[in-house]
Order: sequence, then C-alpha cells, then structure tokens
Amino acid sequence: MLPAGKMLCMVGHRMCAAASAPVTAVLAMAAVAPMAAADPGSSASGLEMIPLQNVIRQCDFVVEQFLMGRGNGTGSGAVEIGSVGDGTVRADVRMQTLRPNTTYRVRLIQLPRPSVAPCNPGDPGVATATMFADFAGNGSTTITGRREPGARQAWVVVEGPPVPGGVRGDVYSTVTLAKI
Repeated sequence: MLPAGKMLCMVGHRMCAAASAPVTAVLAMAAVAPMAAADPGSSASGLEMIPLQNVIRQCDFVVEQFLMGRGNGTGSGAVEIGSVGDGTVRADVRMQTLRPNTTYRVRLIQLPRPSVAPCNPGDPGVATATMFADFAGNGSTTITGRREPGARQAWVVVEGPPVPGGVRGDVYSTVTLAKI
C-alpha cells in the first residue's frame, strides 16, 4: 500500500514511487494549453506546425505507390515550416523515439515542381541538413534555404540509414503541405 498522494512509476525495469501531485498539475496544464492557443497550426513566429508521419513520398509530394507508401521506423515528431522574411524558407524539425545515435538526412522541398524533377541536395528548391538522434532517440535541426521564384508550398522529408541487413531506412514526411 502506498501513502496518500503517491503512485507507482517505472524507471527502466525498476519500480519506484512518485508523488502524483506534479503529474496531476502537468495533465491539467496540458488540457488548458490547447484552449489558450488561437490557432494550433501556427506559431507566433509565423511558421506552420505540421506533424511527421511514416510515409514515403515522391518529390512532388505524391505518396510513393511502388514502395507501398510506408516507410520504416518508430519515430514521431513535427516540423514548423514557413517563410521568414527576405526570401528565406525555414523548417524547424523536432523528433523523438528515433533510432538512438543515428544521423538522419533532412530535406526541405519547395513546390510546385514537375513530377519528374529530382529533389536531391543541391537541386533548385531543395535545402538539406543533417539531424543526429542522441542516445535517447531525440533529434532536432533547423533548415533554411532561399525561397525559389514561384514557390508557394513546402514539405519536409527525414531519412535515416537502413538497419544492418535492411534495404530501406527510416522515412518520415510531413502530413500536409505548408504555405510559404
């Protein structure tokens, strides 16, 4: 039997007792915070927050049909994308539960672009960065690039190396296009 105001928790594979009051306070703040935001899809910086999903896309944002559209990986996260004045596009990427101690390639791809146009590092409308997942599987990076003439939207893809013996690595892409 635990004393009043205590609860059980797991740390690694060990049980511990913790005070429940801080947990209750955090849950209460989480319930109130969304109501305080005027628009959950935009931030004060003018960037649009978009979640990442485990989907493989072509350079024009169409889901890749021949690879079943599904990437590998257990990570999750979100990206804040938008224009930040003087002709610059920026994406702030934050992810968790990635493969620990792994380097990921991140691309910010501007649209419209022809469906046959590649989106490799250095191609017009493509900015690239790397993101390192720490020992706990958390990673973040910021990508900036020159806004291409005529570009109205952008999206982000995060790609990791394949696991040993694997063919395809982790792949995450934004669920929608961001206006820039």
